[in-house]
Amino acid sequence: LETGQYSLLITDLRMPEMHGLEVVRRAKEIDATIAVIVVTALLEVTNAVEALRTGADDYLMKPFNLTEITLSVEKALERRRLVLENWKYQNELESRVKEATQELELANAELSNTKDYLENLLNSSADAIITVTPAGYVSFANPGATATLGYSSEEFLTKHVRELYAGGVDEARYVERMLGPERPLQNYETELLRRDGNQIPVNLTISPVKDATGKVISFLGICKDITEQKRLEFELKEMSIKDSLTGLYNQRHFY
Repeated sequence: LETGQYSLLITDLRMPEMHGLEVVRRAKEIDATIAVIVVTALLEVTNAVEALRTGADDYLMKPFNLTEITLSVEKALERRRLVLENWKYQNELESRVKEATQELELANAELSNTKDYLENLLNSSADAIITVTPAGYVSFANPGATATLGYSSEEFLTKHVRELYAGGVDEARYVERMLGPERPLQNYETELLRRDGNQIPVNLTISPVKDATGKVISFLGICKDITEQKRLEFELKEMSIKDSLTGLYNQRHFY
C-alpha cells in the first residue's frame, strides 16, 4: 500500500502477525479511499461492528460463495467510486471558489485603486467640481469648489443650485432649459456667488450623469475661475481705446 495504489483490500480478522482490525486501520491511514472487506470464520459481532467503524465497507462470514463476494466487492468499489467523485467535486469546487475569490479580490483592488485615483483627481483639481441632484440640491463639492466659492463641504450640502448663481432663480431656470438628458451645457460663461457675497466669473460646463438604465441621477458641473482672464480682457480693451501716452480715450472709445 505504501509503494502502490490499490482500489480494494480483502483481509481476514484472525492472522498470526497482525489483527485484521489493525490492518484496516493502517490501510485507511495510508489511503482513506481504499475499499476494504473483512472476512472471518467466527461470528464476532463486536469485531464486525468495530471493523465497520474503523473503515471497512463490508464484513463477510466464511465460508462464502462467489455470488456473495462478488456483490460485496461491487458494493465496496461503488462506494469508493462515489467517495472519489465526491472528493473530486469538493476539490474542484474549492479550486473554483479560490479562483473566484482571487478574481473578486483583484477586481476589488482595481476598483479601490480606480476609486482612489478618481478621488485624488477630484481633490487635486483647482477647478470647482460640483454634483447636483435632479431636484437641484448640491450632493458633492470638491476642495476646488470650497476654495473658489468659500463654502465648506458641509455648507455646500445645504445649498440649492439657484443660490449659487448670481442671476438667482431666473438663471437657474434658464440653465435647466438649456440642459437635456443627451445635451450637456458647455463653456457657459456666468457669475457665481461666493459665501462673502462677491461675484466670481466662471466658465461652466454641466453634464447629466446616468445610471445603468439610462436614468439621469445627477448633474456634474465643472467651473473654471476666469477672473484673471476677464481682467486681462478688460486691460486689453482699455489699451485699445486709450492713448498710451496721455491715458485719454482715443477715437475708438467714441465710435
